[in-house]
Amino acid sequence: MPTVRPFQGILYDPSRVDLAQVVAPPYDIITPDDQQRYYRQDPRNVVRLIAGEVRSADDAQDNKYTRAAAFFENWLAAGILRREGEPCAYVYEERFLDPFQGEAHRRVGIVAVVELEPFGNGILAHERTHARAKADRLSLTRAVGANLSPVFALYQDPARAVPRLLEPVMQEAPRLTITLQGDEEHRIWALPTDDRFRQIAATLQASRLVMADGHHRY
Repeated sequence: MPTVRPFQGILYDPSRVDLAQVVAPPYDIITPDDQQRYYRQDPRNVVRLIAGEVRSADDAQDNKYTRAAAFFENWLAAGILRREGEPCAYVYEERFLDPFQGEAHRRVGIVAVVELEPFGNGILAHERTHARAKADRLSLTRAVGANLSPVFALYQDPARAVPRLLEPVMQEAPRLTITLQGDEEHRIWALPTDDRFRQIAATLQASRLVMADGHHRY
């Protein structure tokens, strides 16, 4: 049974950066050309954390993992990144257009901590993992001391209890709004640790989580 908890998040300060210039897609779909474009786009772009450059002179003391850790600590110290004062979860909404049909789509999720447990109990996998990719993501997590890329899972909720609980939160002004090219929009709300969150956690605990993406980070 998945155990879902709030956490003390770290967010970009929107008064210090243009959020549209510092986001990037998941690390494993960033091409070398994409990487260089994000490097040029903004010196605080998250690509420096999740998919840093590999250099010919890299060694145990200076490599993409140690550089990511240095960027992370420097951005925290400078206030580019801010640590939340209290643990919470987040409601995340993405709106985008189907690139083939042009139809508008919307998906909503919850960003929270899920307690680790072996695959097959409350968490199911759908693909095999590879040692090299797992070692890469583990090395990054250990160096930075933070989870930079959340795992993406699906859950069962035939009664649609979770969407009903999230509706009042999403009527409020979002904490963050990011608008990208192609009419793609991302919005994030804080979800405090209250009775509503406990009901959501109970619903998810009664379900099973199916790992849709992020197997190498589990």
